[in-house]
Amino acid sequence: MQGQETATNTIKNAIAATTRALSGKHDLQVEFSGRNSQNDIVSLPDFFDEPSPEILSLVRGQADHAALLIRYHDTYIHQKQRPMQAANAALFDSLEEIRVEALGSQDMEGVKQNLYHRFELQSMQQALNQGDIPLVEKIKLQARKTVQDLPIPDFLANSISEKSKEVKSAIPILKKMREHIADQQEFASLTIELIDVITQVSAKGEPDKKSEKQNKDSAENNDAQESSEQQEDTENFVSGDDTNKQSERMT
Repeated sequence: MQGQETATNTIKNAIAATTRALSGKHDLQVEFSGRNSQNDIVSLPDFFDEPSPEILSLVRGQADHAALLIRYHDTYIHQKQRPMQAANAALFDSLEEIRVEALGSQDMEGVKQNLYHRFELQSMQQALNQGDIPLVEKIKLQARKTVQDLPIPDFLANSISEKSKEVKSAIPILKKMREHIADQQEFASLTIELIDVITQVSAKGEPDKKSEKQNKDSAENNDAQESSEQQEDTENFVSGDDTNKQSERMT
């Protein structure tokens, strides 16, 4: 029993050391608790016996994914560019994770394999039916293939073999995104463009649908206008004019 515990601890220590090295933070705290990772703590699935190859691949994939997010993801840039509409925001988040994984595994075949096994196991857990897979999942699969250069698992391969008009329209932009995986700002801008194109193609160009770019531009214009009004109120206050004007900032 003690020998088995020692072997398990050796595996955990090796995974923790690799995670710190990959993240670029040698003081990173790595724990095996199964909880969600927070701030500077990476939490991985726990195991008590020597893990099976499948479990080990999952844990390593989770560790590499978390480490690469710490190393290559800028939260400020992400939140600034993130769409307001919930479904678009979810796709935006997923594509950013794909960017980070693609960037961090470019010249590291072992990391790439770990991330692939994580992706494969998660796809199984989602129980996706390739005969009726949602559009967003098809876009993510195509992004895995085009941006991250990962193979599509056999049980999902047919889902993008016959590409829908939305997926076809996304491929040229995904190829551009592949060229900018090291530039989060540019990648995010291309992701917004991708979302707009998919929305327009899906809606057949209905004029009453605003694009994400238009929504964000409108929000920024409102911010600028309210900032100007706030400055005017301040000037009026200093000069003794009407002080009852108030402007509310958008959150």
